[in-house]
Amino acid sequence: MARRTWNLLGVPIDSVAEPGGTELGPEALLAAGLTDLAPLIDHGSTVTQLRDPRRDPESGVVAFADVLELSSELRDEVAELADSERPLLVLGGCCTALPGVIGGLRAAGKRLRLVYLDGHLDLYDGESSPGGEAADMPLAVMLGLGPRDWAASAGVAQPLDPADLALLGPRDREEARELGSALPDEIDGVSFLDGSELRDEGPAHVGERFAVFGAEAPDGFWVHLDLDLLDGEEFPATDAFVEDGLRWDELEELLGPLVSHPACLGLDLTGFNPEKDVSGRYAHRIVELLGATLG
Repeated sequence: MARRTWNLLGVPIDSVAEPGGTELGPEALLAAGLTDLAPLIDHGSTVTQLRDPRRDPESGVVAFADVLELSSELRDEVAELADSERPLLVLGGCCTALPGVIGGLRAAGKRLRLVYLDGHLDLYDGESSPGGEAADMPLAVMLGLGPRDWAASAGVAQPLDPADLALLGPRDREEARELGSALPDEIDGVSFLDGSELRDEGPAHVGERFAVFGAEAPDGFWVHLDLDLLDGEEFPATDAFVEDGLRWDELEELLGPLVSHPACLGLDLTGFNPEKDVSGRYAHRIVELLGATLG
């Protein structure tokens, strides 16, 4: 079977709202040869940057005005690209991008499910997030638990049905509970496996099972991947370490059945900080992962 060609969109942002960090990720992956290993059509990058490091007093979110502008830009960009028959790869900096991506798919008429692969729950709001970074909150925003202005700008004012969400791999539930975050067991309908449950079931089996779950949506499913799903010893080039993550081979086993499924609408990849990858070793390892799995 011939490999599918994917559209590519870069979103160079970092939720700390300062230059550098994860906003360098998309460019570093292209420089590491991504387009040589995966069949991609490059549509450039978003232009909105997160630059105000202050925490907005009303929403509790760092660089809130920038986040709203970015979400609106992403919604429009993704809506255009979603009209194509090609799936979409979004090379993000941080998870802040995801509400705008899902809003863009909705604007294109897609009725979808979301498979969320992340080392964190991402269910904080502007009050419970310890630092106010938008990357702490994307799931809360999409489920109607976060700042309403953000949801409106992103095009997700109508909350995601919890039954259309699979949250796989988080390892920070106890910390989130202590800080007052919403928890998946408080949200009826969410399919949830924490990191240990994912490994016990087997990453390949989980990938196959949730590809079927996603394909049950009328128009397919989106996959979110934060690379902090990996163990810190496997992948130190991230800003958000959580112990006991996956190995690279386990991540490939999990991701492969999802992104190669014909019902997969696309993938966003976040969490790579090239400033912690001086040799370029991990950029090349990410490129190898994408080359092996974009199917």
